[in-house]
Amino acid sequence: MIKNTFFLILITLGFSSNVIANVAMTESYADIVEPLIPAVVNISVVQKSSPTKEEFTDGSQLEEFYKFFERFGQMPGMEDDENSDDAKPSSAGSGFIISPEGYIVTNHHVVEHAEKIMVTLSNDQKLDATLIGSDSRTDLALLKVTSKAPLSSVKFGNSDESRVGDFIITIGNPFGLGSTVTSGIISAQARAINTHSANIIDNFIQTDASINRGNSGGPMFNMKGEVIGINFAIFSPSGGSVGVGFAVPSSAAKPIIDQLIKTGKVHHGWLGVAIQSTTDMAEGLGLADGVGALVTHVTGSSPAEKAGIQVGDIILKFDGKEITTNRKLPRIVADTPVGKKVSIDLMSKGKSKTITLTVGEIDNKSDIVENKTNNKTIYGMGLSALTDELRQKLHIKGNISGIFISSVERKSLAAKYGIKRGDVINAINQQIITSPEDFANFLEEAKKMNRKSIMLQIYRSGRILFLTIPILDK
Repeated sequence: MIKNTFFLILITLGFSSNVIANVAMTESYADIVEPLIPAVVNISVVQKSSPTKEEFTDGSQLEEFYKFFERFGQMPGMEDDENSDDAKPSSAGSGFIISPEGYIVTNHHVVEHAEKIMVTLSNDQKLDATLIGSDSRTDLALLKVTSKAPLSSVKFGNSDESRVGDFIITIGNPFGLGSTVTSGIISAQARAINTHSANIIDNFIQTDASINRGNSGGPMFNMKGEVIGINFAIFSPSGGSVGVGFAVPSSAAKPIIDQLIKTGKVHHGWLGVAIQSTTDMAEGLGLADGVGALVTHVTGSSPAEKAGIQVGDIILKFDGKEITTNRKLPRIVADTPVGKKVSIDLMSKGKSKTITLTVGEIDNKSDIVENKTNNKTIYGMGLSALTDELRQKLHIKGNISGIFISSVERKSLAAKYGIKRGDVINAINQQIITSPEDFANFLEEAKKMNRKSIMLQIYRSGRILFLTIPILDK
């Protein structure tokens, strides 16, 4: 009676027969789940020292909640005793078999500090596993086991074909309990949570399916029984599931796994720039809308520096692919083969240009650039020359040019838009300035051009950032 009433409501609300049929099909997932369970494994590790639990932040709106982002790996209370010489395996996470040869996919952080890895199948059979390779930037790892008996396996599906609202199933080992099935829907796609500065994945699948500690590295299935995601992190004030989980999409994971199978290593393309969104800066930059990636730093001796890319340039297209948002650039670059020659369309100092460069291999480096001079107050900012004495006090290294902000009045326009005492303004709308007079003159020119805002390039504590402030008539 209740079920019939439910479907009557769906009809009354105008749902199509196809939708109603799909809802009816979800009465049981048993037929889908039964052949999948044997391919999902529990992963235990032995590690002499437990790393500090890593916590996540997105660096902006969620920063105050950063402590609630967790990689849901090792179960609390099951950590190894650092002083023990005979550390015992502890439940670290989940994984899934992708071939009868015994290849197993999991998260990098599940096995990152492991001295020994053990895999437990759904029938409780235990197998020693070998780490074939892992990639911290996508948080993926590949293991291999050898079994006398045939191994069940699952296949990757295409996560790009999935839609928000699609039903999904997850299987894993929460809290070390063993094979556990949960279900939900895709709550959001292409979710950027910026969990780690080195992470190049910017398009996580978000789900409301119940996933907890121990699910990390486990599979997310579509209704065809295909893996469309690898469970990665949860957002949790309590440490348990609150219906906000994230998975690495299969479209991003499969190319990485294919590389690991072939060579045991992953080679990511590298450009050598730090970037920022152009959102809210479009008018000041003269762009139709906030597309592209704004360069905030160029690493020394990088492909970008060698090709002439500069701080303040806006990358609009990379290797023929449009950069509709800055988040797309790292992924596109990382997926580009090392050594490939690519063309880059960018806006530099208000002019369009195209350059060619050879993509390097991702590296971890840092550097910065430029220098000069007087005294004025504009928009509540006290502006003065950047003297050698100030450089020494501020520990500014290198030839940083611009003007020094000696003070910021409370409740001033400058304070409202995030400018701080001690900042150095390098440029306005990508034009280098060297004195307070330059700033004042630029404002007058911008007013004559009926600009509503200007973009400031700021040097702060060794980093470059961009701030947009409105132009006032007075």
